[in-house]
Amino acid sequence: MDGLGYLFDAVVYYIVTVGLVAAAITRVDSRTAVPWASRWRIRGPIAATAAGPLLFAVLCGCTLTSTPTWLLQALAIAALGAPWLGAALITVETFRRRAEDRATGLERPIRPPWS
Repeated sequence: MDGLGYLFDAVVYYIVTVGLVAAAITRVDSRTAVPWASRWRIRGPIAATAAGPLLFAVLCGCTLTSTPTWLLQALAIAALGAPWLGAALITVETFRRRAEDRATGLERPIRPPWS
């Protein structure tokens, strides 16, 4: 029964961390990017954030097989750190957009929520 408790803790961890990072991504992405900005500047944090639960699912599947311990440890570290990497990337993007706004002097329009 202890395994289910750890699994529940992991699910709650991902709900909280991915939810917070997704809210930050939505807030930053609600303003239109400058035309010369790469689309991967916002896709990178999204991909990193979404990779956390996926890597955790792969980790759960790999524990049932005879996977080497070093690979399981690397998957565990990557699965736990992926949402934090997404948070770091979205923080960098926030500062980057703020610097672009100051440099260009343009006001970014807010996107409608349905686009």
